[in-house]
Amino acid sequence: MQPTHGIVTDTSIDYLKNGGFSSVSVDTSRLVNAGDFIDLALAHKLTQLWVMPGTELSNRLGDAGDTFVTDALPAYDLFPQELSPYLHGWKTIAHGDAVDLCLPEYIEQFRPLLGAKTSRDLYTTLYYIQHALGTPLKWTAGRTGVEIVKATNKTPERISFIRPCKSDLTPFYEHAASDLTWSRPLGAGEDAMGYMQVIDRNAMYLAPMSGLLVGAGECVHVNRPAFNKKRPGLWHITLSGLSQFNGVDLPHPTNGEPDSWQDTPMVQCCLECGYQVEVIEAYVFSEAHTTFTPFYERFRDARQALMMDTSSYKNDLARTIALDQVKRIYTRFTGLLGYHPADGEAQRWYYRPDWRNAVVSEAKHRMFLTIKSFCESNPHLVAVYVDGLYLVSRSEDVNLTGIELSQQLGKYKRDATYPLDDVKHLLTDQPYTLVAGLADLERLWEAKSNA
Repeated sequence: MQPTHGIVTDTSIDYLKNGGFSSVSVDTSRLVNAGDFIDLALAHKLTQLWVMPGTELSNRLGDAGDTFVTDALPAYDLFPQELSPYLHGWKTIAHGDAVDLCLPEYIEQFRPLLGAKTSRDLYTTLYYIQHALGTPLKWTAGRTGVEIVKATNKTPERISFIRPCKSDLTPFYEHAASDLTWSRPLGAGEDAMGYMQVIDRNAMYLAPMSGLLVGAGECVHVNRPAFNKKRPGLWHITLSGLSQFNGVDLPHPTNGEPDSWQDTPMVQCCLECGYQVEVIEAYVFSEAHTTFTPFYERFRDARQALMMDTSSYKNDLARTIALDQVKRIYTRFTGLLGYHPADGEAQRWYYRPDWRNAVVSEAKHRMFLTIKSFCESNPHLVAVYVDGLYLVSRSEDVNLTGIELSQQLGKYKRDATYPLDDVKHLLTDQPYTLVAGLADLERLWEAKSNA
């Protein structure tokens, strides 16, 4: 059953009732503890309550102490048993009537929701997300992603893909995949070119999930295996030979390290960049499945609907916020896969650093493939930062041969253009200097425009 949600403001509870958006007066000063909110939800036959950001009620709950929960016990069962931005509970005598209480103002993962100006906007945004994804926004953005992976693999053919892994996955934590970052100083003649262009990739971590092979079952250690690009795992490799991807002219696939541990997509990337690869040892899975393909399809369709279907999603503000929140779900889900539980903390089936590394590595692999094609006709690439390509040009509107500009997943869009004289001092072999400097420049320009 899909949950029905309501928005609690300082004076009312607002929700869909009898086909229309209804506002029912509430004395919120009487909402003292978690049990009061559960009773309020049950009285209106709701399963989720969202406290409207920016209200006095939200501020009061954000400052509430332990009594918010303890005063509701033992008449109510609550999880977690503390006031957190998201609380799940039910009456002890009616265990089936569960209620979720969310304070989006205090959950960074729900930051897009703070753009809602009214309770109707927030309600509509939550409805749009649920309608587009086929599942409610639940717990946190990352956990919502978990629920979608579970739902899209809950068939007799696919359910084994997400069974718990009992192997020690420590090597995948120790050798976590990192984003691609690289930059170089301007070369001869480039300082007179006039402009720096920035283009970035749409849905960088979602697009690689389509068709990506990730491991299932148990992971085994093997010595001197032959590399197989269809075998998920972590490979200890050494590189030899020369390549234009040397870290000076273009990014290096292992960040200049001749001896390193790489996930399957990046070993393949090293080969495609022209290096000779020797495998010393590896941690590999015997099973390989496209576990994330239906997850990708669900989000692809949701993004497309929220971007294009203005007849079904008529509220422009709610549609924009919903699209931003949908993006937050799949990016936070990718991060959640790499969560390392502390000693004594429960191990969840979705704590899979190997899956997280595979997604990040395949995204990086695809960036290298783009650079390889792009630089054949655009030799003035000066930096790469995660999903962004930075190049210098003579024209303010350079022809980006080799790059497909589109709103589609995995394609690129123009992000910004800077006068080169304003940014050339930021171009060094330290990519973060460039990114931080551009952020400072944007803030300076914004301050001047508002003065």
